[in-house]
Amino acid sequence: MARSTPLCVTVMVALVALLQPAATNSFVSSSSRLLAIASRRTTSGARRANGQATTMLFFKNKNKPLITSLTGRDAFTGILAEHPDKIVVVKFYAGFCKACKAMSPKFKQVAQQYATEQEMGVDAKSGEPSTRAQDFVFSEIEFMANRELCKSLGIKRLPAVHFYYGSHGKVEDFVCGPKKVSTLKDKLSAYHTYGMKAHTGETAPVFADDVTTDISKMYNTRKEAELKEELEVMSDSISDALEAAVKVQNAADDLEVIADSISWVLGQEEAADATDRQPNSTRVSS
Repeated sequence: MARSTPLCVTVMVALVALLQPAATNSFVSSSSRLLAIASRRTTSGARRANGQATTMLFFKNKNKPLITSLTGRDAFTGILAEHPDKIVVVKFYAGFCKACKAMSPKFKQVAQQYATEQEMGVDAKSGEPSTRAQDFVFSEIEFMANRELCKSLGIKRLPAVHFYYGSHGKVEDFVCGPKKVSTLKDKLSAYHTYGMKAHTGETAPVFADDVTTDISKMYNTRKEAELKEELEVMSDSISDALEAAVKVQNAADDLEVIADSISWVLGQEEAADATDRQPNSTRVSS
């Protein structure tokens, strides 16, 4: 009986939603609480069955995670390929990151809200039938277990959130600590209401190390080439300057030798003049 309880609760909530499309906010809040209870019971059952703890929330179907944990490049590209018509929201976090731990329950709460609406077809705020323009898939990637993947995705600060949408690639990326969850909510709300019309910036390739399509990478490569050329010119100039300095030094050495020679000659002439000026000391015999 314990295992069938979540399904019963879910079916009951779905039926009430269909019978009362003009439900109030209090009803939506209650339905969310019921679904949360169902999720907790399902999760507890999964923990007991597997004999281990899990941090994933489940919605309706215990085999369908609310937030999918991704490990490795294949898993990441796989979820993008599986949902080309949905925005894949990816949270990047690390176990050692305090801000990540504080942000985690808020991210789950946001994911639960949109997953509930997508499953039930009822707007979470108004209680009216949903008129959403865009659906979402929520996932997460642990930094320490996926360092190379995170590096290729351009992750430099944690916690961070990226949005990916089909052939558009990456449409949003921003740092999202516990105090920045409002940014996440605002972006989700905009895409939820207007779809890709809410996107105002430029799209970017999924992987930051994709040289063929990453304009910034190509720009950096061009700048590196220009810098290398400047360094080569500077190196040639320095070599010319050193060569000129050597020539000057050699000329100085030559001048010093010449000066020493002149000094020696002058010294010899002075000695000869001094000898000539000495009085004749030879006595004439009388």
